[in-house]
Amino acid sequence: MIDNEMIVFAKKTILSLVLMFFSQICSSQEKVQYFEDNIYTFTNETVSFLSSSTWEVVGTNYFPLGSALIILDLYEKQNKTYDVIFINGTSYLAFHKSGRYFKNTGYIGEVKTSSSDGSTLVLESGEIIKPLETSDTAYWTPPYQILIAENQSFFYNLDESKKVNIYSID
Repeated sequence: MIDNEMIVFAKKTILSLVLMFFSQICSSQEKVQYFEDNIYTFTNETVSFLSSSTWEVVGTNYFPLGSALIILDLYEKQNKTYDVIFINGTSYLAFHKSGRYFKNTGYIGEVKTSSSDGSTLVLESGEIIKPLETSDTAYWTPPYQILIAENQSFFYNLDESKKVNIYSID
């Protein structure tokens, strides 16, 4: 019969192995908070998202409408921390003014090399990503920055503002 001490030991061992594996995958990548949303309006350097959050965009009077990726506290300049909004391959410095949004956790990394058909992407850290679809990745020329979702089910090419589902990460 299995006693409680053996069960606790087994659970701790499994948890340690899972944490060790996950830390290796994300060891050389910067952990960030982000969210995705669709732009509702843009007026007077203020962008509003469908989730009802409002952000002040720094230094632009033009802002394209569409789907956006917002990475929180990504950029620091003159002792001030900014969020960065990625849309249509362009990044904009911004800061949160009001409203709610739902944060996710991800990791910033860089694709250093890729196979000619885009089926294998090698990160700066040595990890290998195999995308589920390669219709976009085959045309992207490394190096480029990506954000990998914490659950490793997808990544964003930050230079192209494109989301790609992941088959595996080795």
